[in-house]
Amino acid sequence: MAVFTYATDQVVTVNNPVLFNYSENCGCAVTHRDGSGLFTLHGGKRYSLEFAANLAANTANDELALAFSINGESIPGTRMISTPPAADILNTVSRCIKIKVPCGCCYNVAIKNIGEVPIQVEDAYLSIIKED
Repeated sequence: MAVFTYATDQVVTVNNPVLFNYSENCGCAVTHRDGSGLFTLHGGKRYSLEFAANLAANTANDELALAFSINGESIPGTRMISTPPAADILNTVSRCIKIKVPCGCCYNVAIKNIGEVPIQVEDAYLSIIKED
């Protein structure tokens, strides 16, 4: 199991990924550069991905939205939405998904801001487990 975190605050602008600056137990099946938000999953394998983070907005009632993406496109059914009632109020979002990468291929995976406003992200966590 590979674990990736970003323990301090970061502001994720619209259409950009959540960044991760620490990795642990990263093996051959997953490629990641610390400080990046992109993960390369290598082919012929099934992966289980689990993401969690605390989100806040600069103003009240902004809809905050993140989603998993493959090669830049959002994966349907992976949206994580939070609408904090006031500025700087933290809400937690999380999602678990499974991805099968075809043989001879690789996928670039990220968690992107798909909303309309920048998001303050704290304590971002992602685990990637190669299942087969």
